[in-house]
Amino acid sequence: MFYDETARIVNAFKGLLKEWKIVEGGVLLIPQNANFDPFVVAKRPLGFSSDFKWVFSAPVTFSYSKGDPTLMHMKMKSLECSMEIRGLIRREYKFVENPLRKALFPFIPFDGGLAETLNADSRVRELLKKASPEELQVTCYYELLPGRSQVESMIEYSRRPEKLGWLITASKASYVEPVLPLVFRNMFYLFDAIGQLLKTFTSELFRSVETK
Repeated sequence: MFYDETARIVNAFKGLLKEWKIVEGGVLLIPQNANFDPFVVAKRPLGFSSDFKWVFSAPVTFSYSKGDPTLMHMKMKSLECSMEIRGLIRREYKFVENPLRKALFPFIPFDGGLAETLNADSRVRELLKKASPEELQVTCYYELLPGRSQVESMIEYSRRPEKLGWLITASKASYVEPVLPLVFRNMFYLFDAIGQLLKTFTSELFRSVETK
């Protein structure tokens, strides 16, 4: 990523950041006050063409010491969801079962609780319209392992999770260049709203499991 692109990304979040640094493939942004951990903005190619997309990601992690983290991770895995876009002129957004979760973990029945909570939240719906992502998903937090692919890391981390949480990821096509700062800020606000909802939802999930 070139210096002018990095500067443009950082300037788009003016007043929202504590610090920032360049990481492999993108820029890592530390927010002053947000409902997620570091926010990463990266540029990814689309196939073998010159086209690309902007990819955004942020983890929302939790402290958990009341039970087996592997069992809780699997419970959270059942809740993973993705945004589905309906309509061409008037877009409608709906969270449904995450297809990758369904393919990799077919033995875990889907729990629509988180998807329903996201669909019912008016603030999230409002910001989805403003940010208008092409893709968005909420999956269990995992870390990339040395020498492993993304899918391999996801599966391995599920067996021995060291930290519980969520990973929010979204993408936006490159054609938004003229209004890039506004797009970046709206995506930041969307992630913040989803992060706040995830914190409330997960706290209730932890309490419900602990009382059983």
